[in-house]
Amino acid sequence: MPTQTLEMVDSVAIPVDSRLATLSRAAWGAILVGAVLAMAVVAALTVLGIAVGATSVDMADRDTPGPASFTVGAGVWMLLSHLAGLFAGGYAAGRLLRRADQAEAGVHGLGVWAVAFLISATFLGSVAIGTANGAVSSAFQALGSATQGVVSAAGNAASELDREALIERARSSLTAPADPAAMNREQRVADAGAIIG
Repeated sequence: MPTQTLEMVDSVAIPVDSRLATLSRAAWGAILVGAVLAMAVVAALTVLGIAVGATSVDMADRDTPGPASFTVGAGVWMLLSHLAGLFAGGYAAGRLLRRADQAEAGVHGLGVWAVAFLISATFLGSVAIGTANGAVSSAFQALGSATQGVVSAAGNAASELDREALIERARSSLTAPADPAAMNREQRVADAGAIIG
């Protein structure tokens, strides 16, 4: 049986279920503000990292760091920017609590991390799906264009052939007077080439 406590609201004692009191302790407003702040800090630091990376490219002197340097630098920058953003969001959520308890502030900070992760995963998933859809549609468009080009070329080549000459050539090749068993290798190759041609 759940325990009930009395909570004073406007000088009136109201019984409160302990389970409801525990659930109501989560400050979802603070968690959402912290998550939005975390994502804003990450976005700002990411834009700063892109700007720093772009300025390190020197096309005039051809003195640009290699791809491995860019990959490592970008990975370290993304890790540090995410950690800084999540720290700022968790700290803000903890400070927004009316009740200043370190354990409760820490739990709200973890809530910020979880919400920010879910929002980021949703955003990145939609970007990945959009990119994959774009790539697939581009591939199908390229395949359709190539197929249309092949059909067009085949139609042009077929229209240039004289139908009667083609029939006569096939008939003369198939009714050759020479006996294939009496032909040597070169004659058979020449005859097969004439048939295929």
